[in-house]
Parts: sequence; structure tokens; C-alpha cells
Amino acid sequence: MTHEPPHDPYDVVHRLDRPTPSMVWGLVMAVALLAAGIAAFRGGGHGAPGADASALEVARLEREVRRIAAERDDLSRRMATLERGVGELKIAAIAQRPSGATGSISTGAGAFALSLGVEMSAEAARRRWSALGARYPRTLSGLAAKVARRPGGALELLAGPFATAEAAARACAELAAPATPCDPVPFTGEPLERL
Repeated sequence: MTHEPPHDPYDVVHRLDRPTPSMVWGLVMAVALLAAGIAAFRGGGHGAPGADASALEVARLEREVRRIAAERDDLSRRMATLERGVGELKIAAIAQRPSGATGSISTGAGAFALSLGVEMSAEAARRRWSALGARYPRTLSGLAAKVARRPGGALELLAGPFATAEAAARACAELAAPATPCDPVPFTGEPLERL
């Protein structure tokens, strides 16, 4: 039988050879605090490296959104320019038709109008005319509203009259600039107030 020396409560070496759960837990916490301190030191006080990567990604996405918005605005300007050009070509074609040709339109006073879109009912056309008149009072004041019947029961809203094709094109350009649909067309149809 071996004889063990009496247990000394102040013997540190003897106490470390049998770790207790509280000692293990304390050691784990110390290592975790040390790791957190090292991570904070390496991050330079700016947060975790993952946060820096996320901030860079957000900045990249914001730049991309600004680029796409600028492209959209550029395309909108180009589209408005093209629409005005097409409208001017339509007016020029109407004005150059010989007076005796089938389907020809007189280029006298009141022969031209602005096509301001298509609606499916007279009430919807009235609402559109009222909204456009409030939005563009300088351009549309003094003009009469007519509707031209289209296939399928649609009603094309027209505003006129304009004495010349050039006057209609200028007015249409003022409306098309902020992306309001507008095309110069012949001033035909029924007065809107009679529907």
C-alpha cells in the first residue's frame, strides 16, 4: 500500500493536475476574450472584416444603381427625341399629300391636332383631358378636345386645332419632353363634350 502525502490546500501544482469544471470554463472564457481582442485590433476599430466587405458591396451596388438610373434617363431623353422626330415625319407626310389623293387631308386652318392617347370610354377620355389640361395649361389652353373612334371601341383623344403642321409639332414636342404620349395627327372625330 502506498502512502500519499497529506493534502495541502495551498499546493498549486497539486490542484492543477485535476482541473475542475470552473477552471475549464474560466480558461475557455479567457481564450474567447483574447480572440475577440485580437479581432478588434486587426479590424482597426472599424468593425469586423465581414462588415468591411459588406460595406464595400453596398457601395458597389449603390454605384451600379446610379449608373443604371443615368442610363434610364439617357434612354428616356433619346426616346422622347425619337418620338418627336416620328411625329414631325408624320406631319410632313400629311402636308405633302396631293390634295386630290384618296384619304388626303386639307392643310388649311384647323387641319392638325395632337393625339394624346387612347382610352376605352368617353368618361376616361374626359378624365385624361382634364388631367392633361391641369398639367399643361400653357400648351393646351384654348384647344378643343375631340375623340376619334378606333377599332375595338377605343377612343383616341385629340386636341386642336392647329393651323399648320409645324405648330402641331411644336406643341407636341412640349408635351412629349416629359414623356406624355403625343403625336401630331389630322384633327378629325367628334367633340368630346358631345359624347
